[in-house]
Amino acid sequence: NGKITEEIYMTPPEGYKHNSGLVCRLNRALYGLKQSSRAWNQRFDQFMQQLGYRRSTNDPCLYVKGSGSTLI
Repeated sequence: NGKITEEIYMTPPEGYKHNSGLVCRLNRALYGLKQSSRAWNQRFDQFMQQLGYRRSTNDPCLYVKGSGSTLI
């Protein structure tokens, strides 16, 4: 899961038996969270760049690796 930059708190899920009124602070993005898709994309982008790919200037969803006439 991707890292989140904001402080987000949630109530524990149903079935969690502990003190009532307890809240949890999220350290990572969860499925369904508004920020999850951006956090995942940032993590994926870092991974692709570590492998030597670079983002296309025309389409940020396209990654390119290579030089000259040889591109992946």
